[in-house]
Amino acid sequence: MRGRTLLLLSLIPIAVLSTALIVHSVVANFYYHANVVALEVAARLAVTKGVGYLPADPQRAVQVADACAASNGVLPSSPW
Repeated sequence: MRGRTLLLLSLIPIAVLSTALIVHSVVANFYYHANVVALEVAARLAVTKGVGYLPADPQRAVQVADACAASNGVLPSSPW
């Protein structure tokens, strides 16, 4: 009886840890994909706003796209 109790008590933390890791993995996956979608929407919106200035004023197109991206929480990147 004592051996069975010891076995069950040693399996409970393993089951709890396994469950916690699975829940963490699911939540992290959801968070990652939600951020990817938000970034994609912001990038598409910035491109749509900037394309109106092409081909006449490419510098203005980049400025407008960068400003739009920044207003949606995306920092403009350096070309190098």
